[in-house]
Amino acid sequence: MKSFKDIDLKLCHSCGTCVSVCPSRSISMINGLPQLVKDCVPCGLCYESCPGIEFRYSEFNKQLFGTSDVDEEMGYYRSIYVGHATNEATRSKGASGGVITALLSGLLRRGEIVGAIVVSMDKKCPWVPRAKIATSEAEIFEAAQSKYSIVPVNEILNNLDTSDGDLAFVGLPCHIHGIRKLKKIGWRNAERIKYCIGTFCGFNMEPRATDFIIEKLKVKKEDIESLEYRGGDWPGGFRLKTKDGRKYFVEKHIYNYLNLMFVPKRCLVCPDLTNEFADVAVGDAWNKNLSSPAWSTIIVRTEKGQEIIDGAVGAKDINVNCSDKGRVQEGHSQIILYKKKGVFLRQRWLGMNPDFNLRTPSISIGEKAFNAIFFCLISFMRTNTAIFAFKISPLKLPGTIGKYARAAINAISRPRKNKTVAKKKDGLFRRIKMEYKFLRMKEWRLSDIGDHWDSIGDYDDINKETYSYFRRFIDGYRFSSLSKNSYVLDICARTGNGTLFFWEKGIVGDALCADFSSRMQSVCAERLKKTGIHFQQRLIESIPLPFKEREFDVVLCFETVEHIPQPHIFIKELGRVVKKEGQLVLTTPNHLWRLIHSLAAVFNLHHSEGPCRFISRGKLRKYLRDAGFDIINEKTTVLIPAGPRFLTKFGEYLENRIGEKLMNVVGLRQIYICRKK
Repeated sequence: MKSFKDIDLKLCHSCGTCVSVCPSRSISMINGLPQLVKDCVPCGLCYESCPGIEFRYSEFNKQLFGTSDVDEEMGYYRSIYVGHATNEATRSKGASGGVITALLSGLLRRGEIVGAIVVSMDKKCPWVPRAKIATSEAEIFEAAQSKYSIVPVNEILNNLDTSDGDLAFVGLPCHIHGIRKLKKIGWRNAERIKYCIGTFCGFNMEPRATDFIIEKLKVKKEDIESLEYRGGDWPGGFRLKTKDGRKYFVEKHIYNYLNLMFVPKRCLVCPDLTNEFADVAVGDAWNKNLSSPAWSTIIVRTEKGQEIIDGAVGAKDINVNCSDKGRVQEGHSQIILYKKKGVFLRQRWLGMNPDFNLRTPSISIGEKAFNAIFFCLISFMRTNTAIFAFKISPLKLPGTIGKYARAAINAISRPRKNKTVAKKKDGLFRRIKMEYKFLRMKEWRLSDIGDHWDSIGDYDDINKETYSYFRRFIDGYRFSSLSKNSYVLDICARTGNGTLFFWEKGIVGDALCADFSSRMQSVCAERLKKTGIHFQQRLIESIPLPFKEREFDVVLCFETVEHIPQPHIFIKELGRVVKKEGQLVLTTPNHLWRLIHSLAAVFNLHHSEGPCRFISRGKLRKYLRDAGFDIINEKTTVLIPAGPRFLTKFGEYLENRIGEKLMNVVGLRQIYICRKK
């Protein structure tokens, strides 16, 4: 019979299961790992119940759900919701919507449980999270929020034989794996647990991560009154209060780099992101389309789990909306790739192989590269050299750098929403192939432009976060002197942001929004109908343009001319349809930036420009003059196209101090303000 001495402690994830199940109380947690503190009674229970060395997914899927044929990314599920607590105090106290707190309080109030096993901050040492049995709503409320530190929650199970009644259990995947194994062997104390509510988990942190940030704040532990890992408005941050009233707050993204420095090695080989063996699993809903922050993703896996949710909704403890797997993938795409595919690579690289009995999925070269880069980053961050470097650097500096590095990694690995790809992921190598094709393309049709813009499903999502996008409107207005209440042609209007901007400035009286893309026109119409703009639309399918001579007071042409197969003819048409003394505001990318735009598309930092030919300054001036325009103002703008506000402001500062000749080389955008002769 195998005993504690046969457990490979390299695979221990410090869940505390072995401590609780030992009948002779021979095992204790010491420095984060279980150790024998007295002679072992070789009963084999600790080995049999250890979820660290073995947790065979197929067996537990069959036992819990009646099938081993489950979703490879999310496990078995009956329904998916997004929701939040109806009580605002509960919602704001929770990490992301207060759902778990609301569920537990409701179960206790309705008499379905007598208590809940949760994690609270220790009263005497408020920087240390500990497991406890909460038997009142006040204690449940006190335990709200995530605790980003290893806690051997399951060791508390050896205290359950002193009371009666059903309990709820809240834990990470590793904790709930332990509960399921204890239930499988029929351990009496585990049978007290009626409901398992699990939280999502990318990876945890060692307790020294908390010590590290306390030290960086220069606070003595004995002076701490309270500590929260997700305090404040969602998504919250590390919030600390001292006994003498001093308050400290570090935004979540600032201290996220600690995840990489202090991730336990065992966490790197865990494949369970969404708590696949809980009755109900809950995590942050990182979806952009939610009406307000602080929502939770709720995955219901068992019949008991559905009863919990239905009861909470019926009692008006929570509000929920139906969701689906796609929404979960949208909000957790990178961590799904990391946990569900990268785990098999890391098991091989680390030589750590818990028995999960999982099928190894296919993984592309790009996905391997992403996981290899991330693994190298983690490996470096866990070194003493890196920890020392971060210890002596300003607290916010590495976090801020990490925030934008993460955004770049997310962008690079994010598949594009592209209707033309027939549900295939638009991966790195496909993007390289497409951009190479566009760079070499010499001829195309207007319909090709329309097809390309029809395929950019997240155009507004990308551009609303891109500083340089709105600069085209701001600078076009700033450098011109357009008449109020003009009849304006916006070509191409795309999603209507330019028309809306100039209407708000009083320039647009009536507007005609023209485009090559029918999908863009639909989005534009939906946007402008919500305003007081009087507008018409026209789909452009050919040149000459379908407008009368001298019809418009103003023509707006933002980042369009470079997409036209014959730009000189198109500009002549703009000269034909604008009135005498009417004005043209035309912007186009600096032709020296063509390769940069392609690289941005390859690395998913921006949408592809599609079929286009950037035009040199000399050629564009000639086309404008041949079309009968006087160029009354010409500028090159934008040095830093995206990034944190302080960085783009610094770019604006440099723009005002760099000479015109140098800006013509390094600036991103050319702007021409023209008057028709």
